[in-house]
Amino acid sequence: MSKSLEDQFKQLGLADEKQVRKARQGKKRKKGSPKRSRREPAAPNPQAEAAERERAEKVERDRQLESERQARRRDKEAADRVRQIIETHRVERGEGDVAYHFTRGSRIKEIRLGTGQHRRLADGEIALVACGERYELVPRATAGRIEEIDAEAVLVLNTPDAESDDDPYADFPVPDDMMW
Repeated sequence: MSKSLEDQFKQLGLADEKQVRKARQGKKRKKGSPKRSRREPAAPNPQAEAAERERAEKVERDRQLESERQARRRDKEAADRVRQIIETHRVERGEGDVAYHFTRGSRIKEIRLGTGQHRRLADGEIALVACGERYELVPRATAGRIEEIDAEAVLVLNTPDAESDDDPYADFPVPDDMMW
């Protein structure tokens, strides 16, 4: 029987015992899993990439849902504040004999007011605001606070007109019995 190559090298003096052991360890390493260097990137794992992509999508969906939830909560809080301000500062309407027409969205609405309230609304002393499906009258300062919170809630807020000295029709007063 022939001797192994390692034994032949040892006999001839070309290799010593230490070199033979090192060569055996190198063979074992080559047969097993290859040792990766630190610089070499890991092989792409499609399952890990898919899991990471799903995790990122879930985080983005959760972030979007949370922002929508917060927006709804802010809107509800603003509506509650507006409702509370209107309830505490509203002007009692009572029974009215004058119809006042205004627009809400694309529709024309009507409320009944007394003549004094109609004059104050036209002069800008009071404002008409929406509280849900109801319409209330509030003082001008209160309407300004409501407008800061929700501009769509203020339906009618006339600006008070200062009496102009250069009014060409000042000498021609409107008759009291004339209704518009």
